[in-house]
Amino acid sequence: IGNNKNWDIFPFIILFAVSVVHHWKTRWISLGLSVFALMGIQGVIEVDQLFWLKDTQQIANEWITEHIPIGSKIAKDSYTADFEKGLFKQPKHDVRYLPIEQVSKKIRYYLASSIRYERYLKNPDGNAKLTEFYKNLFGNSTKIKSFEYPNAPLNFVSPDISLYQV
Repeated sequence: IGNNKNWDIFPFIILFAVSVVHHWKTRWISLGLSVFALMGIQGVIEVDQLFWLKDTQQIANEWITEHIPIGSKIAKDSYTADFEKGLFKQPKHDVRYLPIEQVSKKIRYYLASSIRYERYLKNPDGNAKLTEFYKNLFGNSTKIKSFEYPNAPLNFVSPDISLYQV
């Protein structure tokens, strides 16, 4: 088994070996291999569960769609919720990714992502304009809702997303 991508089939290889050994009527080896296989299956199940979890971007999208007035103008960072404009879906909000220079009084809400703002708050000399923008956003705007995973399973990475009324 050469790379990590193959580890998810490892428990099934063990189960196959168990069935072969069990066929030979060697019960102790069969029992030991079964226990070993069950230990491996737990990791596979945990990883599979991660694929079914909604991340903070999806959760923010659903909450905003349900709770923010239809037609509201929302500016957003990258790494935030994607609002689908599919063939049969009518967008309920005017959502735009805008450079900070274009965020104006016409925008009612701002959706901020921790992946984006943390880089400027941790390194204020990197981009003074963006650092100032986020400081003003956090200091002068009302936080409506935060979406985060405080106890994320395994190494599940999902940005903290906050919705501000500006």
